[in-house]
Amino acid sequence: LLLLPGKKARSCYDPDIDPLYTAWGVDVFELFVNTKSDLGVTNPYVADPDAHAEYKALPPTEQARLGYDYFLFQKLSELTRQCDRVVSRNKEKL
Repeated sequence: LLLLPGKKARSCYDPDIDPLYTAWGVDVFELFVNTKSDLGVTNPYVADPDAHAEYKALPPTEQARLGYDYFLFQKLSELTRQCDRVVSRNKEKL
């Protein structure tokens, strides 16, 4: 791992790391930028590829203990419900 001087490597255990990015490797807050479904806020956490790689290298029991996959499931379920709600509202308008 090559780091710039003064740059600290991020860990998946750091409290300011984005658990959603750490589990999936995709920043959920950037998925819908400039669309009608834009989340409207920037990610309050740090999305770091090193933390994602560290998390993916952990044994499944440790990943389950951290619970990042569950957080990701909850967020994606919420986004899906929101999109389904918009679709059903638009169908009613037809």
